[in-house]
Amino acid sequence: MSRAIEMTVGCSLVLAFWSCTSLPTPVPAPPRDCASLPAVPISAAPEAPAPTARAQGSDPWRGGVRGMLGYREVDDDFDPVEQQLVLGVEADMRPASFPLGMELGLLYSIGFKDDFEGTGVDVTAGIGELYLGPRLTFDLADDTIHPYLGGGVTLMLADLEFSTSVGGGTAAISDDTAVAGYAHAGVLFDVGESLDIGLDVRGTFGSEFDFELAGARGTLDGDYLQFAVVFGTHW
Repeated sequence: MSRAIEMTVGCSLVLAFWSCTSLPTPVPAPPRDCASLPAVPISAAPEAPAPTARAQGSDPWRGGVRGMLGYREVDDDFDPVEQQLVLGVEADMRPASFPLGMELGLLYSIGFKDDFEGTGVDVTAGIGELYLGPRLTFDLADDTIHPYLGGGVTLMLADLEFSTSVGGGTAAISDDTAVAGYAHAGVLFDVGESLDIGLDVRGTFGSEFDFELAGARGTLDGDYLQFAVVFGTHW
């Protein structure tokens, strides 16, 4: 009896050992390739708008230098030479983050009349200016359109000449200076990274010139209204 029990126990141990050793060895899973992973969309951050040509630089100052070509209507006291052609150059500068700056410019206008009223006398008048004043400039339409206002003090030098047509002799010439106020407004349009073109309207007030011609003295009002095209460069 005991012999049968021993055999039964032995067979049970053998079967249990065989069952444990015959189990399959687990195989580790192969590493997953990143390329095989499903793509997960990532929301791209919104791009900042590209800076404009004027805003790309790091210069804390902005400004420009421009030429000027236009027409000037001086007070009727200058008749018959009140209609004059004007040329000039102007520079302005301001902080990049503030609209108020300064401007400085030079202007010269000239008018002439040949054989005035059939008298054989040619009349010529010229007015030169040096001016300085504050200027407000505004930046619109993505920094491509720039309306502005300016004004200040102008130092004016006017000359008046009468000459005879026959022989080119000079009959009389006189000049005088005046200090006056000026105001102007305009708009500039960017046409490139550093070029612009625009229109300007300008006027002066409080200018008077004392002329003496052939022993006669007279005071002429030199105020004017001016229209001009401006063109030049900016930074």
